[in-house]
Amino acid sequence: MAKKSVTTTKLDLNEPAEITFTSVTSSDTIQFDYEWAGDEKLVIIAKGAGTLTLMKGNSIQGVIDVAKAVTAEAAARIDAGLFKNVYGADTGKVNATVSANMSVALIQLP
Repeated sequence: MAKKSVTTTKLDLNEPAEITFTSVTSSDTIQFDYEWAGDEKLVIIAKGAGTLTLMKGNSIQGVIDVAKAVTAEAAARIDAGLFKNVYGADTGKVNATVSANMSVALIQLP
């Protein structure tokens, strides 16, 4: 599977921002950074019909992939402990896959 990078839109408090969606296919591994300090939250939004799977990270909390069937649109708050890779080639990154052609966006909340 080819790794496809998705850019995170950082929101500032009380400021609207454009969200960038990236088209992905079932042959892509979606990859995005989860490297910042503080208590910011990360949200992934998926549009399209298919299954979005957040792949377990390699930390002690990364014990299971989490999949969600999407019929039109869905969103999930990402937990770094479950999904972030803490060592190896993907250090600081989260990986996900989709079962069909979909669009995804990432939002970092203040």
